[in-house]
Amino acid sequence: SKLVEDTNRPIQIVGMGGIGKTTLLMEYVELFQSKYAHIAWISQPDQGSISEALIRNEELNKNLDLKLNRALSVEHLVEILCGKLHAVPGNNLILIDNARFKTIDEKLFRLLQNKNWQLIITSREKYPQFTSFLVGRLEPTLARELFLTYRDPDSDLDDLNENLEYIIEVDKTIELLGYHTLSIELLARNLKKAMGTTT
Repeated sequence: SKLVEDTNRPIQIVGMGGIGKTTLLMEYVELFQSKYAHIAWISQPDQGSISEALIRNEELNKNLDLKLNRALSVEHLVEILCGKLHAVPGNNLILIDNARFKTIDEKLFRLLQNKNWQLIITSREKYPQFTSFLVGRLEPTLARELFLTYRDPDSDLDDLNENLEYIIEVDKTIELLGYHTLSIELLARNLKKAMGTTT
């Protein structure tokens, strides 16, 4: 939240895949949605540009009462859409999840930036046009807590932490996973499914 308040530049949450960027962005929205009159969430698909993701977002088009003529160029459609966004009053937030750029489209970002709209993206790459917040691997104690929460959701964490042999095995496992958030969660969930709880 402090990062958003301290800058008028677009913000990026940067980190490797599966590290928790989208989760962090969703948590930010959950905690601070009351600060914004409108929030637009755009997910960039694996194929296609951010511009295409913007103009294909049906909910955004509906909320802006926008009927885009698909015969126009993508660039022209983005200009129309951004013009509508700029006309929306209040303090607003536009989020672009999983942003990937071959090159930074300066025109697109000038169109998206507006005094009424804060822009936040998640990305695996760092771009100098953004104020960056880096998301790294979990600290070992947090990684253990994450594993135990998904592996043994009905158990008391303090009780589990007292089972020294179990904790040593958990710590070895999460270290082998490199304290990678998504890998820890997936392994813990699958172990729970396959073996049940440990208590």
